[in-house]
Amino acid sequence: MQAAIQATRYDDEKPEVIGGMTVPGEETILYTATSNFITDAVAVEQIGVDYATLALNSLTPIRFTIRNTGLNDVTNLTVKLGSGETATLTEKLLPNESTTLTVWHHVKDRVTDPSYTITAAGGINENGTVYLDYPDIGISQMEVIAESAGKRTVRMTLYNSSAATLAGGRNREVKLAFYADDLHTKPAEVACTTNGVSVSGNEITVSGDSALARIDQGTFTLDLTYDLGRYMTSIGKTEIPNVGTYLYAEAWAEGQIGGTGGNQRLPEYDGSDSEASVHMTGALARTGEQLTMDVTQGNDGNGHRTAAITLRNNCLQPQTNAELVATLLDAAEAVLETKKTSIGGAISGETFRAETVTFSRLGTRVVVRAAVPGNDLLTFEGLAVGLDDFTANGTNYTYTLQNDSGATSTLVTAVSGNGEPVSINGQALSTGGSATVAIPNSGTGGNEGGGGSGYSYYTIKATAGSGGSISPSGSITVREGRDQTFTITPDKGYAVANVKIDGKSIGAVKSYTFENVRRTHTIEVIFVKGTASASTGDSSNLPLWSALLLASTLTLAGAVHYKRKRAR
Repeated sequence: MQAAIQATRYDDEKPEVIGGMTVPGEETILYTATSNFITDAVAVEQIGVDYATLALNSLTPIRFTIRNTGLNDVTNLTVKLGSGETATLTEKLLPNESTTLTVWHHVKDRVTDPSYTITAAGGINENGTVYLDYPDIGISQMEVIAESAGKRTVRMTLYNSSAATLAGGRNREVKLAFYADDLHTKPAEVACTTNGVSVSGNEITVSGDSALARIDQGTFTLDLTYDLGRYMTSIGKTEIPNVGTYLYAEAWAEGQIGGTGGNQRLPEYDGSDSEASVHMTGALARTGEQLTMDVTQGNDGNGHRTAAITLRNNCLQPQTNAELVATLLDAAEAVLETKKTSIGGAISGETFRAETVTFSRLGTRVVVRAAVPGNDLLTFEGLAVGLDDFTANGTNYTYTLQNDSGATSTLVTAVSGNGEPVSINGQALSTGGSATVAIPNSGTGGNEGGGGSGYSYYTIKATAGSGGSISPSGSITVREGRDQTFTITPDKGYAVANVKIDGKSIGAVKSYTFENVRRTHTIEVIFVKGTASASTGDSSNLPLWSALLLASTLTLAGAVHYKRKRAR
């Protein structure tokens, strides 16, 4: 068939003047075209395979959608796979019409790419390949298992959901790429020493046949290290934000398509499981404390109580040192002995230092508090009370307590962050120490500016099973309307299994906050075979140069007074 086409082109570069007006120049061109139409021909429009149901040693349907692209009717249309399976159209296929033929392919003990031949009357013969041998990589787990020195150890499990395998000497490999944003525009460099992998920048390559076989089985787990502290520095932050941040991952397989050419990214029928992310936080945001402690009590076998203290820096930034106050109490909660010690030298970001304190007597229990240099410390054991709760009266600070908890005393610990003298109830304690202060019965009143209406207090009972701890623990008194946060810390080799609030399960959380407390509560933690540290102590910032703490036993409400000396 031949065709003639006339076209007109207008050229602004060659204008013409017509009737006094300037217009683009006009050029008429005549084109001729020749084409030969094939009388008998077909084309494959689509090959459909249900990859999700593809399985070894089974039949899988392959659907061929075929169009008649010739001038004549197509008869005796047949599709035959290289493995012998066929499907035939018994009707004729009119020009420009399409039909779908389904061939049931027998997949044996290995997925292969079968060839196909399409034949019909009139000499039609078309050949091609059906690509079935595509693995499908997924990420089933991505979690932080350790955090230290600004780095996070992330554990990931990979699997292949397709019957098409990775292993078997097929020159295939699996790639993992990591990013600091969900759009995958900011590469995040990682490190990994798992066998069978190699690392380049933000990419991990799994290429060993043994490792690929474990991915086929869904049992391949790798541990990688991400320098979160370095990333925070790169974006101008000194600490991890309270909301945390995420590490994003994407996995895919690479290999030859059709067994020829170089390796390239292989198509996947389901891309929804090939991406994952993990939320990363810092202990500073979780606890609100720069330093937390783990205290293990014991004795030296000679009638002396010992306290093994592990002090953890929850910040990314180093802490220069810390002042520790360890108080030994007897069964009646009376103070037997107080020892002060300092952990000197810098404690690097998200690392810990250890110190052991030995007392001269056995006693019953030890309470330890830590103060950051330059920051004063004032705590009341079992009471959610800080300096912000006190009312200023010149250099005196007064707090009126309505004691509904039934407690008769509280252990008060005060430490000067600047080395100034401290006293509690008139008892001089050098630059810091502890003393037991009596709490009168519930009521109203006070002295030395400590009057006013009291508050209701409620008890939260916090318990933890073996394998970890909760901080604070025991019966905690909380003022009405206040919040109380509990931090849960598994021992090494243990993990949180479940947390129950007032008897109801809330899952495996690492912390829980009772907000706007209006009644008594309970929190119970159960551990199973996981890692972390318990938080004890209060590093409240106090303008403390010297402290005088008094408890009135003459009034119905206990008035605790705090006095600060003027700086010389």
